Amino acid sequence: MITNDDEFQAEKAKLQAETAAANKRYEDTQVQRQKVLLDSHLEAAYRDAGGISGDAFEALKNSLNCRIDGDRIVILDSSGNIETNADGSPKNLSQKMTEAKQHPVYQSFFKPDSTTPQNANSKPQLAPGQYYYSHDQARAGKIRMEDIMTGKAVLDDEGKQPNQTNMEGFRQQTKVVNIDKLLGK
Repeated sequence: MITNDDEFQAEKAKLQAETAAANKRYEDTQVQRQKVLLDSHLEAAYRDAGGISGDAFEALKNSLNCRIDGDRIVILDSSGNIETNADGSPKNLSQKMTEAKQHPVYQSFFKPDSTTPQNANSKPQLAPGQYYYSHDQARAGKIRMEDIMTGKAVLDDEGKQPNQTNMEGFRQQTKVVNIDKLLGK
């Protein structure tokens, strides 16, 4: 039984601290729950798009900026804005995976099909602002590291794009993606 104001204030402070700790645990649990939910949706979309198993999924996942917004998953661009299609509607995970299959850095993460170039010697068309670079240019320091990390500079492995038979190119492209992970992008 509380007999004076000092005891009351002490008990009040104790209960407030316990409540704050419980609220923090609840918020942490909700954040973890959303992360697991988002990861499972990303993995399902990757698998449905023909993604190969292994570290490729982790590399691609770490390059995407997604979040759960209410009952849907939104994909964010590098500025933090929701990515949209030509008609202005938000992109869904399936559309983003199709886009990744066409991207020179990520196309090797997927099994070949009609949406990916079949000829390993043909270069896919780059997005506006992207350019190819060679090993020699990289060794000579002529390519900005920022361009490599952001995907603006794309390795031209002597005309061969990385695929499952060109594992050296695959490893080099994966290193670029993992640098993004290290930088927290």
